[in-house]
Amino acid sequence: MINEIIEWLKNEREGLLIACIGNELRCDDIVGLLFCRQLADKCGLKIKSLECPGGLELCTHRLSEIKPQRLLVVDGVKAGLEPGSIVFTCSLDDIVSFEPITTHNLPLDAVIRYIRESIPSIREVCLLGIQVSCLDIAGEPNKHVVEAAEKLVDLICNTL
Repeated sequence: MINEIIEWLKNEREGLLIACIGNELRCDDIVGLLFCRQLADKCGLKIKSLECPGGLELCTHRLSEIKPQRLLVVDGVKAGLEPGSIVFTCSLDDIVSFEPITTHNLPLDAVIRYIRESIPSIREVCLLGIQVSCLDIAGEPNKHVVEAAEKLVDLICNTL
């Protein structure tokens, strides 16, 4: 899985945007936002990222303005794995099966289809998901989920 992520990142670095989804009020659902903030702290402006609290559909106007060629969506998922496990896919069918858990109103696969159709610059959209364990309101994120985000940030900063 890690090698697949590295190869994808190395391919056409220009035009890459990382969109991070999450909700600060729901335990592990914050993982995408934490990832984005850590990425900015560790990589600086070297990597373009965009926080999308509440859902990717709330960032489509910014995506239209930025015009990325490749979009990596970072989100918490329910994939039936151990907390902190990582999934990576560029397949819409897989994205549906991983069940991204953010509180966005529209299914992520539908938003991705819309983005692909309405923003011609975007040639590829992939999901980098982190398995969550807790979605309670006002709880602390699981340490394995936070550690997975930190490891992925280090991987991306060192790869790009």
